[in-house]
Amino acid sequence: MLNVLEIDHILPVAAGGDDSEENLWLACRACNNAKGIKIAVIDPLTKESLPLFNPRKQNWREHFRGVVVVFTGLIEEIGQIKTVRASGASRQFTISAQKITEDIKVDDSICINGVCLTVIRHDADSFEVQAVDETLRKTNLGQLQLGSRVNLERALRPSDRLGGHFVQGHIDGTARIIGLEPQAAGKLMTVELPGHLSRYVILHGSIALDGVSLTVARLDENFITLALIPHTLASTTLGLRRPGDSLNVETDLLGKYIEKLTTHSAHGTEGIIDKLKAGGYIPS
Repeated sequence: MLNVLEIDHILPVAAGGDDSEENLWLACRACNNAKGIKIAVIDPLTKESLPLFNPRKQNWREHFRGVVVVFTGLIEEIGQIKTVRASGASRQFTISAQKITEDIKVDDSICINGVCLTVIRHDADSFEVQAVDETLRKTNLGQLQLGSRVNLERALRPSDRLGGHFVQGHIDGTARIIGLEPQAAGKLMTVELPGHLSRYVILHGSIALDGVSLTVARLDENFITLALIPHTLASTTLGLRRPGDSLNVETDLLGKYIEKLTTHSAHGTEGIIDKLKAGGYIPS
C-alpha cells in the first residue's frame, strides 16, 4: 500500500544532504510509522505530483534535481567576499562564512544578497559560487569587490518554519535607496522601485531587498518605505547601506501568480477581471 505525504508550502529540493533526508523520513514516520514508506510530494504551486521518493534507498539531491528552491528572507549570517575572479563574462566569488559552511555541499543553493547561486567549491570556512553575465547585469552582484559584505541564507528544508515569506532568489530588478530616517528604535528606509515592479507591491505586503524579507510600511506609487528594526540593521547588510545604494529586489511570488491568473482565462482570450466586470460582480 502506497503511503502519500503531502508537504504543503514547501518545495522539496529546498533541502540539501543527509540531514534533510533524515528530516523528511522523520516526518513520514509521524504520518505512518512504517519502514520503507514511499513519498509522493505535491508542488503546492502547480499541484503536480513529483516523482515517488524512498529516503532510505534514494538520494534526495539527485531525485529532485531541477525542482525549484525556496528561501525565507531571514538572513542567517553576513559573509565577506574573499576573492573575485573573472571567468569570461562571468565572475567567481569566494565568500568567507561560518554558520553557512557547517553543512555546505557542492551543488547546494545559497541565497547571496537575494540571488540564488550554486556552490561549486567549499572548504571549512568559505565557499565559491559563479555568477553569469545575465546575473551580473540584472543584480548588484556586479558591484561586489574584495571585502564586500553579503547577506547569506541556505535553502529551506521541509522541517523548517517559514518565518519570513517565500523567496526564490530570482531577482526582478534593482532599486535605489533614496532616504534613511533614524527612529527611536531602528530606521525608516525609503526605496524607489522600477516602475514595472510597483504593481506587485501592496501596503503591508512582503518584499525581499538584498534577500531580506521586509514588510512595506508606506507605499506611494514607485516609492516604498520600510521599517528596519535594530536586529535587522545589525544582522544584515542593510545596516551598512547608504542613500544611493542599489538593492536587489524580488517581489512577492503570489502577486505574480495572481496577475497571470486574473489576466488570462482558460482559453487565453478574455481576462477573468473583465468577465467579472461584465457580469456586474465587481465595479467597472
